This record gives sequence, C-alpha cells and structure tokens, in this order.
Amino acid sequence: MTEIVRAAGAAQFLSFVPRLAGITPARSVVAVPFTGRRTMGLMRLDLPGAGRAGERAFAATLVGLLCRIEGATAAAIVIYADEATRDAPRRPLVRAIEQRMDAAGLPVHDALWVGARRWGRYGDPSVGGARAEVMTGAYEGGLADDAVPPDLERPFVDAVRHELGRPMAVPAALRDDLPAFFERMLADDDDDQDAAAIAALVWALDRPALRDVGLLTWCDGVDRGDQAVRAQLDWEADVAYPMSLARRMWGEGPRPDPPRLLRALAVARRAAAAAPPTHRAGALATCAWLSWALGRSSHADGYVRAAREHEASHGLADIVGRFVAAGHLPDWAFRGRAERALAAREPVT
Repeated sequence: MTEIVRAAGAAQFLSFVPRLAGITPARSVVAVPFTGRRTMGLMRLDLPGAGRAGERAFAATLVGLLCRIEGATAAAIVIYADEATRDAPRRPLVRAIEQRMDAAGLPVHDALWVGARRWGRYGDPSVGGARAEVMTGAYEGGLADDAVPPDLERPFVDAVRHELGRPMAVPAALRDDLPAFFERMLADDDDDQDAAAIAALVWALDRPALRDVGLLTWCDGVDRGDQAVRAQLDWEADVAYPMSLARRMWGEGPRPDPPRLLRALAVARRAAAAAPPTHRAGALATCAWLSWALGRSSHADGYVRAAREHEASHGLADIVGRFVAAGHLPDWAFRGRAERALAAREPVT
C-alpha cells in the first residue's frame, strides 16, 4: 500500500524531498512531477554552471525529461545551492526552466530554493526561513561505503571471507541451477543466508556472465534467468547474444517489480559489506545497476564511485557511470503512475 504524506506548506514539502530522493540534495536541481495534487517520484540533476546558454540547454533537457512522464500535469522545482544568502539563488536558471515549462504546457506547481543557511520561494520573499526548518528528519545516508552494516556481525564477515579465501572452482551453491540460486537469495531472510551462500553470491557477482544472469533473474524471475543462462552458453559458442536480453539491461521493457529490486539491492549490499576489498567491486557495481533500475541515479553514482575505488575500470560500473553522466534513465521510469512510484511516501500539497 502506498503511504500518502500530506504537506501543510512549502517548508513541510521541502522536508519530505530528501526522503523521496533518498539523500539530502546538494548543488542540485530537483524536479517533483505531479499528477493532480499527488507526486509521481522525483528527478535530481546536478546544478549547471552559470551562463545563459548553458542554463537554457539545461532547462530544455530537464523539461524534456518531465514531458516524457506519462500523466504528469505539473511539477515543483527546488534549487539546492551552497550560497549563504537571504536572496533566492540562480534566478536566471529558474526563469529558464519556468519559460520552458510554460512553452511545454506544464504548469509550475511551486519554485523553491534551499541555500546554505536559508530557504525560500521564488517570487515571494515573504515565504522562507532558516535552513534547519526544512532539514528536520533529512535523510543523510543511503550511498555505498566500506563500513560493515550494523546487522552484519564481524564473525559472519570473517566466515564469508574465509570461504572466499579457500581454493574453489565453482561454489557448490551455484552448480545445479544458477537462476534458482539467485531467486533463493531474494526469498531467504538475512538470518537464513549462511556464510557459504553469501560467499557464493560475492563470487558470482564478480563474474560478468554470472552477474548478468542474476540481474535478469532479479528483474523478471527464474524463467528469464534460464534464458540468460542459455544465451551465455550460446555466446560462448559464437552465437550472438539476444538483443531482447541486452535491451533489458539497458532499461527497456516492462517495469520490474520495485520490491524485488529493493530486496535484490539489500542482498547485494550485504554481499558487498561481507566481501574482502579484492572481491567487492562486482557487488558494488551490481548495487549501482539496481539503484539505476530503481530510478535512483544519485545512489547509482555513489556505488559506481565506490566500485571504482576497488577496481579503477570495471565494466558494469563504467556502463552505469555513463548512463548517469548522460542523464539516461530506464525507459520504464517514465511510464504509468503505478510504475513510477519508487518511494513509499507521496507528499500531497
């Protein structure tokens, strides 16, 4: 069930934005599309450099993305800047966005700003206050790091790393049915995942052919995973890899079930936390792709950077990094309100 959070005004709405984004935005332009009075998710883009030409190009890109969202009837714009000022920052940029939205027939629901010390509303200096008013309860985390999560105890981590340190060909857990193994990892409670299973997952996510089977299984189920296994075997026999599977990895086709992807992300984060640094890049790159598939490009970028700290040039991390840098989102991110509701909370104003 979707939980609807009602915002009494601009300050409360701003306090919900970090929760929707999963991070506290910084030097960002956030666009919150609406259908009627309900939000439809959130887009965050890096704040562009100043200058009329660049700001107009940025506005065109942002509004083009908003126009792709099926059912969007308006959008709120929030500028996060680092200026310590009482005045609204980046007014020319906001004007460029508003002009482009007007030309596209997309009303501006609200235009707000958050600076280093204060927040306010463009065009209405009577609305605003101290930054602390809108940062209450802000979500400051969510990006990948090397810390062991609190629920991953050191003896368990040591056991996983011991398993990975043993000579192995193919871990026993992967030999019989690879898609079924990935499916079990979603179904098992964390407490039911022993060190051998997590070690096998780390081992698999560090190998592109096996990792792709896992991602496709987590997207669409065991049958799709079986197709991916056959495709990998055929590819090794010089048969072209099916474009239908490749396009799925590029973000095309029906929207995967968000709870499945969220569970997969939790499992992959667990694997990354337990893995030794020499085996961590694959799990972190997997977290990057899953975050991107959920529409969380900011998180995906964090995982990409974390993966590159362990392996400077990692295939999947580089692909997701290019997606994020180009502002490329999965095609399913723009379809249908039910498909787009990535967060469990929707501010209503």
